[in-house]
Amino acid sequence: MVTLFLLRHAKASQSSPNGDDRSRPLNERGRGAAAFMGRHMRDHGFHPDRVLCSPAARTRETLQILSDAAGWTDADPARSFHDSLYLAAPSEIVDLLQQLNKSCAAALVVGHNPGLHDLAVTLAGPQGEDYQRLLEKYPTGALAVLTDPSTTWKQVGTARMALTHYAVPRDLVG
Repeated sequence: MVTLFLLRHAKASQSSPNGDDRSRPLNERGRGAAAFMGRHMRDHGFHPDRVLCSPAARTRETLQILSDAAGWTDADPARSFHDSLYLAAPSEIVDLLQQLNKSCAAALVVGHNPGLHDLAVTLAGPQGEDYQRLLEKYPTGALAVLTDPSTTWKQVGTARMALTHYAVPRDLVG
């Protein structure tokens, strides 16, 4: 069985000090949303074995704030940063997931739209209220949780998975 957490980075500033898109930090709202999502993951017992993260400043900052709020250490879960996740297409994300070791039961991808949204829609079985919400929008800070008891990482992307959870920061804040 595999569990896949897909997290879009939290809300970022419109620009960076040096004008580089990869350097854009989170804004105040984004920092708050990342903390809310970290507590949400902790409260739901969502703890990945591995984290695959884009190297952009906004994804790194989202991951750090989320980790602190969830009570994770710097080494647990194990983290790696991949240039290929910066604005990645769904196929690029799947390629990385398919390389995960079978001892990994749960993985978190922290990345960007439109790739994360497209991947979540492609992987999720088309049923339920969460799926309808997922189809409509994948805002900053959104988390989709997909599971399949018969899937291995090498098979991710070849069949639909169950969308077991979909959370948006705005819903958590109230």
